[in-house]
Amino acid sequence: MLEKLYPVFTALLLAGGCAGTPVPKGEPVSFTGKVQCAHCDLEIRSSCQKVVTVEGQLNFLVGKQALSFFKKNPEAETVHVTGSKRTDGKHATVRVEKIEKR
Repeated sequence: MLEKLYPVFTALLLAGGCAGTPVPKGEPVSFTGKVQCAHCDLEIRSSCQKVVTVEGQLNFLVGKQALSFFKKNPEAETVHVTGSKRTDGKHATVRVEKIEKR
């Protein structure tokens, strides 16, 4: 049971922590890049999560828009993403507002 909840907890931590913790607003971004899996392709996570690499920076995609898009388009290779981005070192978390296949 806990193994199934691990991706949910990971997404919550990447999205800003626990409920009740103020989440700082990210900077608005719009970019196009290649989709990869943080687990299967990059081997940097213990579970699958979609990542778009832009200029060497990993952008971890979070939010309902990203989840529903990849359920409908699991084989998408290149996407255009619009959302808000927060950077933590060399990685960034992007809360997706709009995503489309290119």
